Amino acid sequence: MYFIIRDLHKFVEEDSWQDGCLPETGRAYSIGVSFEGATPAEVIRKACEFVGCGPDDIERDACEETGRVDFCITENADGQPLTESECESWKAGQSKAYCAVYSGFVESVERVRLTK
Repeated sequence: MYFIIRDLHKFVEEDSWQDGCLPETGRAYSIGVSFEGATPAEVIRKACEFVGCGPDDIERDACEETGRVDFCITENADGQPLTESECESWKAGQSKAYCAVYSGFVESVERVRLTK
């Protein structure tokens, strides 16, 4: 048996430092990336590394859905985590940043023999 997150999804919206997230800018899509591991923790770690977030940016059983994991991060227009200087520019109102939530479900998978 192994564990998998299939087809990670992303929801992103512009995040104003002063006004918060702007819902009218939101968009969602599948990013078509999957992760496998020997344990749920390993799968979550791999997805976290891909997204670029830290362990404190993860919500397990998000929205009270068993197995759902959300990875939350603030990104620049290129979809990369904000650098320190980009964060300061965003706080000063000189640039845009985006709140991104990557979501997936951790599932257990058991391979079965198809021949005798």
